[in-house]
Amino acid sequence: MEVGSKAENIGSCDEPSVLTRRLLPPVLPLSCAKPLFHNIPVLTSGGDYKIWKLRLQTILEGVPPAECFSQMMMALGDDMVRRATAAGFSKSNSTLDNWAILDECFGGCQDASRHLRQFMDRQQRQDEPAADYLHELRYLASRALPSLSVAIREEMICARFSQVLQDRDLQLQLLRNCYYCKRFGRFAVVAISFFGFSSME
Repeated sequence: MEVGSKAENIGSCDEPSVLTRRLLPPVLPLSCAKPLFHNIPVLTSGGDYKIWKLRLQTILEGVPPAECFSQMMMALGDDMVRRATAAGFSKSNSTLDNWAILDECFGGCQDASRHLRQFMDRQQRQDEPAADYLHELRYLASRALPSLSVAIREEMICARFSQVLQDRDLQLQLLRNCYYCKRFGRFAVVAISFFGFSSME
């Protein structure tokens, strides 16, 4: 009986119930939505850009576009900030434009190094025609060294091609016929006798 009388006394109080909950606002305050700076992964020169981008985009979900720039800046190492700002990374850009700039600056680095490795490691295969081998080298060089001038790229192609060519007579003939072609304003490989065209364009 005593238990029942205590319950009746509690129910008869005019004070508000202890279990009453205050309703939360429908939207979290901005300070709750943004990530903490110490949780942001930092991209350094040796980091994997694709993984970094995936992590940062996950963290930035729900962050207002006006605050994304500062979060993105905090996620870049010093050298990366210099490279990105030199390429146009700026607060005045949209978030999509800034991602495009970062993709251009850092997204292709690993692909370029892979293509450079392929270019440097590519040997002429047994029974592979020299013309096919040269065309493959030119393709790999264009992917591995896109920022070099055409003249320098042609010099590298000629050096690599003549260095590993299996036919030694052809190799000597090619070395005699490599010259700076004023007509094209670049280093050209003249290969009339064994490739059937006047220059590698």
